[in-house]
Amino acid sequence: PPPRAAPPRYLSVNVAPLNARPSFDYIPGGVVEGQEDSGSVELPFAVNLSPGAPASEQSQALSWNRTGYTNPSLFAFPPQLIARDGVGYVSFTPAQDAFGESVITCELIDSGGTLRVALDKGSGAPTLSEKGFDRTEPSSFVLRVAGRNDPPSFSLRDLKIEADAGPIAVYPFATGMDTGPSTEEGQTWRFELARVLNAGSFWGADAFFSDPPRMSPNGTLELTVGARVSGTVRVTFSMVDSGESDELAGHRNSRDETFTLEVFSSNFEPIFRGPDPPVVEVALSLSERAHEVQFATGVSAGSLDEGLSQQVTFEVAVVDPGPLLFTEPPRVDTGGVARFALAPTGPGEARI
Repeated sequence: PPPRAAPPRYLSVNVAPLNARPSFDYIPGGVVEGQEDSGSVELPFAVNLSPGAPASEQSQALSWNRTGYTNPSLFAFPPQLIARDGVGYVSFTPAQDAFGESVITCELIDSGGTLRVALDKGSGAPTLSEKGFDRTEPSSFVLRVAGRNDPPSFSLRDLKIEADAGPIAVYPFATGMDTGPSTEEGQTWRFELARVLNAGSFWGADAFFSDPPRMSPNGTLELTVGARVSGTVRVTFSMVDSGESDELAGHRNSRDETFTLEVFSSNFEPIFRGPDPPVVEVALSLSERAHEVQFATGVSAGSLDEGLSQQVTFEVAVVDPGPLLFTEPPRVDTGGVARFALAPTGPGEARI
C-alpha cells in the first residue's frame, strides 16, 4: 500500500521570563558621613536603584537586605536600609558620645522572585526552576560617624557679701568642671567673664566693681566691689575648653553659667566735705546781721541707693565763745548751706 502521512501533532512552547538582577550605584567614595550625638538621621548611600533592565520589570518593588555590619557599639539601634524613589538611605542613631566607622554589607532585592517555568526532560511536564535573579551580590559601604567636641560643664552658686568688704577670694566657687566624655579628658579649660547684668542695684553694671570678677581654672572666684556700692547683679562666666569649636557644625567648646551676687549693707554712714581751708569769714555789718554760706559739699546719705530713700540732717554744735557771737545760732540745711545771725557785740570767732 502507498505510505500514508501521520496526523499532525502540535507542540506548545512557553518561554517563561527570566527575572533580571537588580542594580544600583554607591554614592561617590562609598562613604556616608554622620556626626556624633546627632540623634536619628537618614542619609543617602546608594543611587540609581533599578529592578532590572527589561521594561517589564520596572514595576517591581525594591528593598534592602542588611546582611551584616561591624562596630555595633557605634549605634543606639541597628542601622536600617530604605529604598525610596531610586535612592538608598541608611537610617541610624549614633550611641551617646560614640564616633568611628562601621562597614555595612547589604544586597538590593526586587519583587520579581527567582522562579521560572521549565519542561521536565523526561516527562515533558512543566516544572518550576530557580533560575531568576532577585538580588544583587552582597557588597559593602562605610558609615563614618565623625567625633565632635562636646561642650564643657560646670556649676556656680549664688553669693552674698557685705559692702566695702575689699578684695575677696572664694574657693571653691565653680565646681564640677567637666570637659566632656572620656575621650575628651585630656582637654584643658579656662573661665572667661561673659557679662554682668544689673538685677537690683542703683549702680550700673560697669560701675559695680572696682576690680571685675575673674575665675581661675581651679574654680577660685576673685572680685572687688566698688566703695559704698550695694545691690544685686547677675554675673555670667563661660567655661572654654581646648577642643575644636565650630558652631555651624555643632562643635562647641564653651558653656555659660550665671550666678547672683548680692552686696548688702545695714546702713552706710553719711558723708560730706567741709570748707577747705576750714575757715569761713563774714564781714560784720550793723545793717546786715543774717548770713548764709556754703558750709558743706558732697552731701550724701552714704551711697547712691540710700540717697534715694534716706534724708540727711546736720546737727550743729557751737563751741564757746559762740553764744556771745550769735543772735541766731548756726544751722545747716540738707544742701550744706549754713545760716546764722551775728550779734552786734563786735568781731570774734567760733568753732562750729
